[in-house]
Amino acid sequence: MLRSVLVEIRKGKSLNRTLLNLRCASVELRGEGIDLGSKDGSASQYRFLKTDGASIIYSDLHPKTPNIIQLDLMRSFPLESDSQDFVLLFHVLEHLPDPNLCLQEACRILKPGGRLIGVVPFLHRVHPDPEDYFRYTKSALVLLAKRAGFAEFQIDGIGVGPNVAALSILFGFVKTRPLKAMAAAFAITADRMLDLVTKKRWVDVYPTGYFFEMMKANGA
Repeated sequence: MLRSVLVEIRKGKSLNRTLLNLRCASVELRGEGIDLGSKDGSASQYRFLKTDGASIIYSDLHPKTPNIIQLDLMRSFPLESDSQDFVLLFHVLEHLPDPNLCLQEACRILKPGGRLIGVVPFLHRVHPDPEDYFRYTKSALVLLAKRAGFAEFQIDGIGVGPNVAALSILFGFVKTRPLKAMAAAFAITADRMLDLVTKKRWVDVYPTGYFFEMMKANGA
C-alpha cells in the first residue's frame, strides 16, 4: 500500500483521493450501470476501477455534452425499475439535502443482486457543490441502506488512522510533492505501528471517508 500511495502523491494526487483510488482497485464492474452525478468519466477513480466488462452511463444535473444524461438526484429517476447491474455514487450523498429518495431510486433501478457502490467523506474539508450538507458515520450509512430497501451492505473506513486523517486535512498546506510523500510515509507508518501496539484498527475511529457497497436482494 505505501509504495502505491507514494506513486500517486508524486503524480500530484491528494492523500484523500489517493486512498479512495486504491480502494477502488478491488472493484470489478460488469454489465450495464450508471454513475450518478458523475458529470463524465474523467474522475481519477476510473483509472483504478476494473471496467472492461461494463457499459457505463454518465449523468449530471447540468450536462455539458450530449452523451451525458440529465438527472436530478432529488427527483424520481427517469429510468426503468430493475434495469441496472450497478450504480455508482461517489462523493454525492453529502451534497443532497435529503439522501433518502436518491438511495431509494438507486435501489429501484438496480436489478435483483445489483450493487450500489460509492464513497462519502468523513474527516474532510467542507466542499460545496453547490452545497455541502452532511458527514455520515458507518452507523448512519447502515440506517440509510436499510431504509432504502437494500438487503446487504459492506461499509469500510478509508484511511489508516489519526495521523493519516490529520495529514489529509493539512495536505494542501504542504507545498512540494517530495515533502508530501515524506509526510504520507511517516503518517502511514505511524498509524500502522499504533495499530500494532494498541491491537486496534484506528481507521475505524479516524476514517477520512467511507467506501460502501449496498446490494439489492435477489427476488426483490
